Amino acid sequence: MGQALRKRAIAMFVLIGVFLLWLGLLLLAVGAREVASIGRILGLTGALFAAVVALVGALGSKRTTDYQNLGLLVLSAALIVVSVSVA
Repeated sequence: MGQALRKRAIAMFVLIGVFLLWLGLLLLAVGAREVASIGRILGLTGALFAAVVALVGALGSKRTTDYQNLGLLVLSAALIVVSVSVA
């Protein structure tokens, strides 16, 4: 049996990416120049990481339903929009 992406693993990795995005936006809100650049890097990395995981989860998982795949694709698109706005 091949390695299938589990829903729990997909959710865990998406949450890690969203946490990095949240931490980056929090650092951006502080306003200091050095901290803001670190926040921008964290936010961009977290958003793109979560978007890629959601996209891979939607396209590569055999255990998700069609509506879950649609939700993951919409989440991926929303995270890409957020990553563009952070950068």
